[in-house]
Amino acid sequence: KDEKRTIAEDLATATKSEVVRIIGNTAVFYRQNPDVEKRSIELT
Repeated sequence: KDEKRTIAEDLATATKSEVVRIIGNTAVFYRQNPDVEKRSIELT
């Protein structure tokens, strides 16, 4: 379980994203689009 978290964090760092959640063997990542005009969701 700790190994999954470590691998997910390494992938997030490599892809400049954030780990949202780890469900079983699946990790969910989020990376904001750098182009402000292409963003469809505004985070506050």
